[in-house]
Amino acid sequence: MNKDIIYIDVDDDITAIIGKIRSAKEKVVALVPPKRVGVLQSAVNMRLLARASKQSQKRLVLITSNSSLIALAASAQIPVAKTLQSKPELAEVSALQVDNGEEVIDGGELPIGMYAPTDTEHGSAEDSLPSFDTVAPAAAVAKKAHPPVPGRAPAKPKAKGGRMSVPNFNTFRKKLFLFGGLGVLLLGFMVWAIFFAPRARVVITAQTTPEVVNQMVRLTDGGNVDVEERSLPALFVQKKDATTKEITPTGQKEVGERATGTMTITRNGVSDQATTIPAGTGFSSGDYTFLTTEAVTVPRSNIIGTRIDNGSATASVQAAEIGPEYNLNARSYTSSVSGFSGRGSAMQGGTKRQVTVVSEQDVANVMDSMGNTTKPEMKDTLKKELGRNVTIVEESYSTEAASPTVTPAVGQEATKATISVEVTYTLAGISNNDLDRYLDLAMKQQLSDDAEQRIYDNGLKEIVFAQYEKTDNGASVQITANGQTGPKIEDDAVTQQVKGKRYGEVQAQLESVEGISNVDVKFWPFWVRTVPNDTDRITIEFQLNEKN
Repeated sequence: MNKDIIYIDVDDDITAIIGKIRSAKEKVVALVPPKRVGVLQSAVNMRLLARASKQSQKRLVLITSNSSLIALAASAQIPVAKTLQSKPELAEVSALQVDNGEEVIDGGELPIGMYAPTDTEHGSAEDSLPSFDTVAPAAAVAKKAHPPVPGRAPAKPKAKGGRMSVPNFNTFRKKLFLFGGLGVLLLGFMVWAIFFAPRARVVITAQTTPEVVNQMVRLTDGGNVDVEERSLPALFVQKKDATTKEITPTGQKEVGERATGTMTITRNGVSDQATTIPAGTGFSSGDYTFLTTEAVTVPRSNIIGTRIDNGSATASVQAAEIGPEYNLNARSYTSSVSGFSGRGSAMQGGTKRQVTVVSEQDVANVMDSMGNTTKPEMKDTLKKELGRNVTIVEESYSTEAASPTVTPAVGQEATKATISVEVTYTLAGISNNDLDRYLDLAMKQQLSDDAEQRIYDNGLKEIVFAQYEKTDNGASVQITANGQTGPKIEDDAVTQQVKGKRYGEVQAQLESVEGISNVDVKFWPFWVRTVPNDTDRITIEFQLNEKN
């Protein structure tokens, strides 16, 4: 039978040795102690080794010839062998008395060959180790190892069958930590429950009367709260969004080039003064008219002998309309200016073709199909931009659509076109902090003659806006806030009055104050019955009992 050999170091404690036994791979474990026995010189430790080997289903053999170790091993029912090749057995009294001067075997000094299994004619050394079922009874060994002393009563066995009960230190340690931790938690809970947890909320129902603020105020882009000037800083947000649609133009238009040439302008009568013919002067031949593109001056008439030169000048002209029909040969033209005539050169370059263009009707049709181009969801977008700590002036929301943008422009040749309509969305809001401050100041201004009154509600939560109108510097709006005022009861004074008192005392003391109709005290946690002395743990809350 194979066995594991465990060599004990001088520094090993009982826990380390037990761990080595449990981690052994073989069923039979040979335990070799050093010369200095150390931890094994304890009956309790021996029993712990025996118990550990039994729990891990190992057969433990102690390799030693030390008489004290043999006696301790016998009391723990651990078989003993003098060498690794010897047959293990439970020690007898005679075995305990024979020492032969040998010392405890130091496993570290044994040659390796001594631990190697040797074959004998009866089989291997491992096979010679007996099972624990064949060892001598522990009671007999204990009787021989510890004979009775004359004159002393024999000791009573401590456990049934002559075995000693060994305490489980691991279980004891776990229980110690468990109950110790529970004790610390209990102590901490008691400290928290007595000194830190108690809280009280004193709810006072005060008799109040309505107080209304109804003012037209200016909303400025920046600035400060000024109740005297009735102005409030406001937040204005604006967002633009365009709706675009692509169309196929349906308009028709003739396009082309105008014919061009020159016109020689001649005076029809004698004149001693030069005459300027302005640009845009028409010269017609039948149904075709050409217009001068520049101003030209016709000189005065000259008499040369018997010949009279009435004077002439040449100007550039272009056809009044497009089309190839204006491509005329040289001919005479009648001037739109009295007293002059013209002689035109050959006219050329006139062309004409029909194209598709964007028409006014195309734009009108698209606008009708798009209908209302505003987007309702943009209002929520603007509200998000204003933020949470802002009161929205709903009346300020506005949408403004610009004129449609057409690309290409109306009248331009195109096979595709886009029409875009841009809408501007605007919304205003007022910071809750600024609005709250303005309402407080406005109500205090109205209560300036009554120092015994206090504002319990300035009406911020249900404020109403009306008559919103844009101005050059912002806007104006009428605000209406329905607040509540009542007797002047200071929170700090109430806190000092109620600290350290019980429910009935608080109720009786406060309800005697004029203007207070009811008092309730709510304690936390449930076991608290007295208002804490720490004022930071007291909350004063007012409820309104409005007068009709």
